[in-house]
Amino acid sequence: MLDSERTTDPGPVLERLRVGWFLRKMAPTVRPTNVIVVTADRATVDVKSPIGTRRNTLVFDGTTPTTDDFFGNPLTYVVTIEGDTIVGRGHVTLEKEGRVPLELRRRVEEDGVMTLRIIVSPAQEKQIELKRVFKRK
Repeated sequence: MLDSERTTDPGPVLERLRVGWFLRKMAPTVRPTNVIVVTADRATVDVKSPIGTRRNTLVFDGTTPTTDDFFGNPLTYVVTIEGDTIVGRGHVTLEKEGRVPLELRRRVEEDGVMTLRIIVSPAQEKQIELKRVFKRK
C-alpha cells in the first residue's frame, strides 16, 4: 500500500510529462497496492487501485520490452537486476515531444518498504524524480 507520508509529490513529474490538470490533481489521492511475485528470471507486478488493476511482467534479460500506460502516455522499457534493485530503462512517448527517457528503480529497503523511483530525463533538461514508497499490508 502506498505510504503517502514518505512519497514525494507527483505533480512536477506529471506536469513535465504533460499530464492534464485533472489527473495531476487526482494522482496524490490514489493509493495503489503493488503485489510483486519474483522468480529467478522475471517478476509479475499487479498494481491495484480504485481506478483499476493492471499486470506487468518484467523479464530481467535487458532486452524483452515491458509496455505500460503512464497516465495516458505509452511507456516502454527493458529490465535488469542491478545489485538489489530491479531497474527498468526506456521511454515514455509524449504526443508533441516524442520519446522522453525514463528509468524505474524498484528496491526493498531495510525496513521492509519498497521504493519505486521514477526518473525522467528529458533532453537538455534537469532530470526529475518521483519517489513512491509502499509499505506491507
